[in-house]
Amino acid sequence: MGGSDVNIRINTKTDTSGIERLERRIASLEKELNQSKQAGDSATQGLDKYGREAGQAGRATQELGTSIGKTAVQFSLIDRAIGATIGGFRALGRQMAKTVSIAGDFQHEMNRVKAVSGASADEIGRLSNLALKLGESTVFTARESAQAMTELVKGGVSVAQIMGGAAQQTLTLAAAGEIELAEAAGIAARALTLFNLEAKDLEGVANDLAGVANATTTDIQELSFALSQGGGAAKTAGFSFHDTALALGTLAEAGIRGSDAGTSLRTFLLRLPGTVGESATALKELGIITADGSNKFFDAAGKVKSFRDIAEVLHQSVAGLTQQQKLSVLQTAFGTDAFRSAAAAAEAGAAGVDKLNAAMAEAK
Repeated sequence: MGGSDVNIRINTKTDTSGIERLERRIASLEKELNQSKQAGDSATQGLDKYGREAGQAGRATQELGTSIGKTAVQFSLIDRAIGATIGGFRALGRQMAKTVSIAGDFQHEMNRVKAVSGASADEIGRLSNLALKLGESTVFTARESAQAMTELVKGGVSVAQIMGGAAQQTLTLAAAGEIELAEAAGIAARALTLFNLEAKDLEGVANDLAGVANATTTDIQELSFALSQGGGAAKTAGFSFHDTALALGTLAEAGIRGSDAGTSLRTFLLRLPGTVGESATALKELGIITADGSNKFFDAAGKVKSFRDIAEVLHQSVAGLTQQQKLSVLQTAFGTDAFRSAAAAAEAGAAGVDKLNAAMAEAK
């Protein structure tokens, strides 16, 4: 029995040793597991922290992107502003260059005025101021006003007369005829020369031309062409400029305008004396040349009557004639070309001319 007890103890001891090893192994595994768990928790915490930091970084990145976007927009606005500023400077530069050019052109024209007029420095200064004033207050430029002054001076208009109203009257004429200011000044100046008028008569000339142009179907340029062809004959016959304007206005109302009107009027005036064979016979038939040899187109002193009176003589002379008789006798008396002027005057009579005269006065 004693031996059995010993064996049991040995086995028990052996078994206990194994259990201890197993327990130590389990304890070691538990420790490793705890360590792994702690490491996992640390890793999880790290991942959470990383996630939070990553989120913060993302938001920061987004905010940075937004900021960059805003900055880009601001740069774009700045770029456009700079572009607009540069464009403005360029436009300003072009405008300044244009202004300098206009000023140079104006000064050039004023130098021409000085050259043709011989005006003093003080006179040129006053003319320059007038041209600038007209350029500001009318549809014409200061340079155009200066050009008109040159034409007026060339036509014999003095500096004092230009300052006294000739320039303004020329502007009125140009506006009525819708023509260039220098052209209007040239037409007015030639009219003065053609009828041996003085510069003080410019107002009347301008008013007559503008009046005819506004009251009839003709215009200033056509009147200028008519005067070139018939003005000399009208002056030689003894017509005033106003009479000539009335005659050309009467022809215009009958559809005869421009150079054609001037040529017809010239031939008509040359036929008034009735010195040509058939013409004299026809005028006697009309009672215009009387038995005593007097001519109703002229007064007792032998001076040609006004166009109004001539028109009335013709009007009364053909009264009562048939259309055929009227056409025949007028063509015989005045010829094929001047017949048109005679027919227009006969149709108008004094009443028609008076009506035109009143319309011219209202329309000038």
